[in-house]
Amino acid sequence: SQLLQSMAQCPFRAALKHRLKIEAFPEYLEPLNAMQKGIFIHGVLEKVWRSIQSSVRLAELTESQQNELVIQSVHAVMQDFKQAPEFNYLFMFEEERLIKVINEWLDYEKQRVESFDVVACEQAIRINLEGVELKLRVDRVDQLSSGGLIIIDYKTSKSLSIQSWINTRVSEPQLPLYAIFHDADAIAYAQVNHAKFSFTSISNIPGWVTEKIPKSLSENTQIRNFDNWENLLDFWRLNFSQSLIDYKKGKLDLIPGVHCQFCEFSDICRKEVY
Repeated sequence: SQLLQSMAQCPFRAALKHRLKIEAFPEYLEPLNAMQKGIFIHGVLEKVWRSIQSSVRLAELTESQQNELVIQSVHAVMQDFKQAPEFNYLFMFEEERLIKVINEWLDYEKQRVESFDVVACEQAIRINLEGVELKLRVDRVDQLSSGGLIIIDYKTSKSLSIQSWINTRVSEPQLPLYAIFHDADAIAYAQVNHAKFSFTSISNIPGWVTEKIPKSLSENTQIRNFDNWENLLDFWRLNFSQSLIDYKKGKLDLIPGVHCQFCEFSDICRKEVY
């Protein structure tokens, strides 16, 4: 799905990265940078949910049992990351932080009004669209007791928006792609951040987190252009198909934007003339 994301942001960057296979020089990253912390969160939650497997089982755990499971999962994930001895103290503090955050997140999930089974964790799939093979990895798939499938992507940032799913250029294509090919009923960001725990979702099924969250598609004021779920799925299909057709035709439009500050090709970019 990185190809579609690159095409949505800037076809010129997509050509450099995916067609010409140009890679930027690796940068030095500080120990326990934001990316690594996100990897830890994903790894710990994968281990926890592979063990628990359902909201019913989560509810059955005592506080001490849940905490022990979280501690074991945190230690198992972090021991795979070898660091120089001088950074050991940083990882010690990060372990303590992770244990607290994951426990608080699980307590938040216990409050969901509809029970669920976790039917997939870190699931890798391949799909073919317009003759292009795309690789996806989905953090988690929940099946509600009512039968609906919820596709979940963990996020650790403090602010999230569904606009990246419904803008003219869909800049976060991973969950919509999975929804199209696997008959999902909702896609959701799971905000795992100690400042705020929440689900941000576009859903065909209302009220699976709380009685009022998420709203139904017709009640969601952020989504005014889609009458129903099928219309939204059709929008995504057409959007992604057109992006891949443009890629295959060699489209090289350069589209400056916020993403430029994170682009690895700034030294060879022509954005100054736009």
